[in-house]
Amino acid sequence: MMPIPGYEAVRCAWLRIEAEGFVLHGFLLFTLGDHPFPEYLNGPGLSDLDGWTGRECAVFVMHSPSQAWIDYTSKDGHPWWRVFGNTDRTVQARMQERLAGFASVSFEFEGEQRTLGSILAPPVNEFTYRREVEQILKLFECKETDHPCLILFKSLRAPAFWFVSLGDLLGQTSAGLRTSLRTWFGSGEFQRILKEARHA
Repeated sequence: MMPIPGYEAVRCAWLRIEAEGFVLHGFLLFTLGDHPFPEYLNGPGLSDLDGWTGRECAVFVMHSPSQAWIDYTSKDGHPWWRVFGNTDRTVQARMQERLAGFASVSFEFEGEQRTLGSILAPPVNEFTYRREVEQILKLFECKETDHPCLILFKSLRAPAFWFVSLGDLLGQTSAGLRTSLRTWFGSGEFQRILKEARHA
């Protein structure tokens, strides 16, 4: 999984992303009104999808990563850290120095313990978010209303892609969405797409 602020981050980092050697890339696209996708991604979604997509597939999702995600990826040598998290060590060092006094302070936020950094992450603007989803759909010549979906592709430079509609998952519980996504990423269809991408 690769949480990103938007398409431009992927485009600008594309050479570094390609250097990671993924066979398949994708965008998991949904708007903030496509329930339960936002709730699931704010819960166990990043961790689940990171495991289910495996080492050959990088799925980008517009999401502000938690401090726990940042810590995990930096310690694990995760591709997200190498591509997006480790971009400016000097700035990160200065921020860590400034926030050092708050390192042991945690807050209860919406029923869970959060660090100061995750609470201070910039808020998501629902209108900007929706516009970003629509822009990515347009880039792949899909309708602006084709969300939620998963768009899988070999390369940003190649016109071919696989479109997976996730509209039938709207309105499920987060647990139901989790089960459906786990089933899909464990399915023959996902394996077939991976195999096609390897030979493309």
